[in-house]
Amino acid sequence: MCTAPGTDTRRRRPFYRFHDPEGNVEVPPGPVYPFDMYGRRSSLSAHTEVEIIPGLPVDSPFDAEMRTCVYEPPEPMRILLKHVERAPDKQVVGRWPPGLRWVQRGRQVSPPDDPIDSRCITVLQFMTGRSSDCWIADEDMAAVEYVYRNVAAVRFLQVYSGKYFAERRPLDETADTPLPASVMHALERTGNERLVAVDTPELDFFQEMGAIGWPFYVFIAPTGAVISKWYQGSPFGVPVLDNTLATVILMDVIFCGAMRFYGEQLRSMLPPDQYTLLEEDFSYEKPPSRMPTEEAAVTNATTTTTSSDRLRYPHKAIVIRRQRHGADAAGGQLEETFLVVADTANDRVVWRTWTATGLGSEASTDAIHFGSVDGLCQPRGLCYDPQHDLMYVADTGHHRIVRFRIPSPDVLRSAAVTVQVEQVTGTGKADTDVVGTRRALQQSVATPWDVSMLRMKAAEEDDGVDPFPDPLYISCNAQNQLWKLDFYRQPRDSAAAPVPRSCRAACGGGDQTQQDITQDDNRRYRIEPAQALQLVPGLAQPAGLVATYLPRAGTSPRPTLLFADSESSSVRQFDLEARECTTIAGGGSGDGDMDDLFDFGDADAVGNARAARFQHPLSIAYDAAHDAIYVADTLNNKIRRMDRTSGDVQTVQLVDEADVPLGLNEPSGLFYDAEGHDGRGALIVCDTNAHRVLLVEWLDGERGCRGRTYQVW
Repeated sequence: MCTAPGTDTRRRRPFYRFHDPEGNVEVPPGPVYPFDMYGRRSSLSAHTEVEIIPGLPVDSPFDAEMRTCVYEPPEPMRILLKHVERAPDKQVVGRWPPGLRWVQRGRQVSPPDDPIDSRCITVLQFMTGRSSDCWIADEDMAAVEYVYRNVAAVRFLQVYSGKYFAERRPLDETADTPLPASVMHALERTGNERLVAVDTPELDFFQEMGAIGWPFYVFIAPTGAVISKWYQGSPFGVPVLDNTLATVILMDVIFCGAMRFYGEQLRSMLPPDQYTLLEEDFSYEKPPSRMPTEEAAVTNATTTTTSSDRLRYPHKAIVIRRQRHGADAAGGQLEETFLVVADTANDRVVWRTWTATGLGSEASTDAIHFGSVDGLCQPRGLCYDPQHDLMYVADTGHHRIVRFRIPSPDVLRSAAVTVQVEQVTGTGKADTDVVGTRRALQQSVATPWDVSMLRMKAAEEDDGVDPFPDPLYISCNAQNQLWKLDFYRQPRDSAAAPVPRSCRAACGGGDQTQQDITQDDNRRYRIEPAQALQLVPGLAQPAGLVATYLPRAGTSPRPTLLFADSESSSVRQFDLEARECTTIAGGGSGDGDMDDLFDFGDADAVGNARAARFQHPLSIAYDAAHDAIYVADTLNNKIRRMDRTSGDVQTVQLVDEADVPLGLNEPSGLFYDAEGHDGRGALIVCDTNAHRVLLVEWLDGERGCRGRTYQVW
């Protein structure tokens, strides 16, 4: 807490880091820390002593003025701005670059006032539609906008600068949309209603600002001078900025100093006796909050003709089969089949059932929509626990995992039914804990993307001790990690819902890299204890996840986590016994080089799966019978099949019911149904941007390479 102006005369180092705008240039533009304007050295940052030593070779008038300034938040910032404006090579953005295309709510709009005409402090947030860092930063920005909503001297704008080729395609002038389709879908999918400037395909504005990643912030004065900028990437790269409150306070420092320095050049000024824009009891949560609730959801049986049955950007669909409630052998109806879909943009999970015995073209025409679980926020991952008849959901936007039971169709036909939704882990907010081990309901998980349950093999002999239920694995996209949810012991074959015990990191240290780790590395670096090896690998926003047993040469199948490492555009695996994390398809070198995150493309491979190239894959599925992995190559609009035995990676050719080639639109969810297609296996595909779910049945003689599709939702 800062003291009131004039009450504390001690000289001390400001808690934020400044650099002399007139000093010698040491590194090129593109700072990482707040106020590192041009990467120039300063005696305020070159030494760590509590008492700053005067007379250093790097000392300057800026240093001297900073050491003797009044200790109140606006004053150091005011001094910095004075020297920034005097700097001969200051960066200036007086007018908007002509290549920007401005949109809001899907419509092209006129550009806002240029910075030098706005009489405002302009805050630019450079973002991309495929980064969970940007999604979390977007939550912070919404909080900041709410706090400063009544400050006329401040305005917030976003700049969409795509990382991937698919996001940077030139606009098709014949299209009826003001932006490339991928960008339009990205803005609509997240419900973005802000004023957004879309950068050129060459990212001219992004590079002009010296941005080094996403999200990147730039503050522009009413004179056009760039007064501050920083990169707020992976939450674990800049821990001081990943907290919403810290972001609000940091911006308060910038705004107050700028309002004190620029005065009447702005639409509003900071009163002389005031040194903060924040009220003592301010809140940065806009009511009503979208925090999760544990209220029950009511579901009703409806037909497929209702508008509420339409999907919006579905991200995962799975098939579950269970014994019909109350059925016996004499009844002849022992099994009921459901298709369950994470209807992401509608914030719900929906399901259907088939009266036919299997999934296919005939069964799909008899589909009935039997209900939904609402009140979620951008749910993406699904998995089913057959022993306890529980559906687990990655409630991504609420940063939590929930579960529920699907009611019997017989019950739903007669009346509305209350579906109890239970939260099993997560606090509702993203945090920077990279280790975990807290009790499940007290442990935060950041942007959980997918969930998968590993079927534990039964012990050969019953030792009389109650076993642990199967663990649930979670891909935490924003934390760049895989996590594990454990449950308390319970009697064998018990149908009662297992009680969540603890949640902890299972793979990854939190750094956004493609860093592989093997036992050879462990012997080389002598990582102790051995359990710590699982926290050494670097992951890059893992998305789709499958927990399974993979066959290995000369050994029995071992428990393994297969996952799509989206930001490194690769498919990777984590051996739970050996604690080895390796890249098996696509991606870069796997040695942690940042260039690995830009090794994307569009290429199949023969004999060497590492030579294949993907573009931000978001889901995978595993065909155990044929030891093959299917990859949703999202931004290439393809499904690819990897043969683990041969190392071949090939694009799956899809045709519709009339044998006409079928194109996809950013598929983001896959599920392999081993019992589908009369036991021959079928692939369930969420064609996300087309708002549909497809069933793929393999054509005779072309298993896994060419399939006929049926739209089942």
